Parts: sequence; structure tokens; C-alpha cells
Amino acid sequence: FMAVTLVAIRKLYYELQRTSDRTAKRIGYCYVPATVLGFFFWNLDNQLCPKLHDLPFGLPNPQFHAWWHWLVGFA
Repeated sequence: FMAVTLVAIRKLYYELQRTSDRTAKRIGYCYVPATVLGFFFWNLDNQLCPKLHDLPFGLPNPQFHAWWHWLVGFA
């Protein structure tokens, strides 16, 4: 998935250089951080999943995998 995303980011960068539409540029510049942040949360969830299910003081699981879906869907 990340390989396809990197290709898409490269293509997006190329297209953003060609366009003068400010709205398209704003949307494009929101895509990259949202995707990177979502990928970060997904990896965090994969690495810490067992620990996140057993948090102290009854803290709820932060559901980083759900944040991944939300951020990538936003992007």
C-alpha cells in the first residue's frame, strides 16, 4: 500500500506544480500530512496493540487503527 501511496504522492506533486488552482493546491497539500499521519498511527497500533488493550487506570484503547482509516479516508 505504501508503495502505491508514494507513487501517488509523486504524481500529486507533479500535478500541483502544473496547476494554478488554489483549491486544488490546498487539497493536495492536506493529502500528504494526513496520509503520513495515518500511516504513523497504523504502525503505532500494529506495534503497540497488545499494550493498548491493557492500559492502566481503565483508560480506553485509543483505537489508532480507526484513526488510520479516518485520516486516509480524509486524504
